[in-house]
Amino acid sequence: MYYADRSIRPKDLFEGDITLTDINNFQHSYTPTSCLMISRYSDTIIIVKKESNKLLQYTGDAYSVAADLSYTKLNDILDTSSTILIFYRQNLNKTAQGKMKIVSRTDVDGATHLLIQDGDRFFSIKPMTKAVPDKTST
Repeated sequence: MYYADRSIRPKDLFEGDITLTDINNFQHSYTPTSCLMISRYSDTIIIVKKESNKLLQYTGDAYSVAADLSYTKLNDILDTSSTILIFYRQNLNKTAQGKMKIVSRTDVDGATHLLIQDGDRFFSIKPMTKAVPDKTST
């Protein structure tokens, strides 16, 4: 979620992904999906989404009725809003997919052990052992 300034242009509302880098130096990208605006003159809430290449304003008691919204009308709404919140969704990191590879495979006593590499991280995969029941109980 991002708190936007009222001076934001309507065409910029749903443009510009946010990219964050985590502690492991992996990048995560987020795309704007919807906007919630609160009028500064009343307690009116306006919800806008961009779907395909058109803007939709959601209305009704549960904000479930969609109606087309022009950029001119959106500009008026932005101008009269006291609060503008932009909501984002995380993009799938397509570059991170498929990077895992099996480095080694070893068979020990009939059980397969794998060593998997994901970038600069390594994971050892060993088969689960079955618990042996206690023979002292009757």
